[in-house]
Amino acid sequence: MKTSAQEHSDSAGAGTLILTGLVLASLGAGSVALLVLGMSHLYVGACGAAIGELAGFLLMGGVFLASYGPYLDRLERWAPPVSHNAPPPPGPSAEDMARETRHEPVEPAVPSPHTDRSAADPLPTDIVVAVATLLYGLVIALGGLIWTRGADLAFNLIAAAMFVVSAGVVAWLGRRARTGGVDAEE
Repeated sequence: MKTSAQEHSDSAGAGTLILTGLVLASLGAGSVALLVLGMSHLYVGACGAAIGELAGFLLMGGVFLASYGPYLDRLERWAPPVSHNAPPPPGPSAEDMARETRHEPVEPAVPSPHTDRSAADPLPTDIVVAVATLLYGLVIALGGLIWTRGADLAFNLIAAAMFVVSAGVVAWLGRRARTGGVDAEE
């Protein structure tokens, strides 16, 4: 059974992870916003603003990419993925079953927060993020091919390609984190 100190530690850990995730998401979104602004300013010839925005993109994007893998590691250590091949939790003991047949009260088992999940995690988090990013890129490409022409089409296809590249980077960084920084082929 958890003590109040352990419960406080778990909730404090969750709060820290949530805040860190929000900051990391804001950092990633901000870097992409700076990229879009920088490219837009380059397009209209405002090179001074574009250089500052693209430098901000590189800085913020670098911090995001450096922080992404360690954050996912902390998140998965706090709430590890559930394996489909894990043995089922132990059932009631023979003594508990005998008490039930005699209609005596039986103390319920206290489920662990890490095993009492309604749905198992099918894939590591980084793979889910990579697949979602890849799908966003494909949607942007398809939408661009259907509804845009000329320069707008080119920009949509560039954006789609950047999403596809980002998906590959996310999958690669996550794989390196799962293998301890060593690629599987090495």
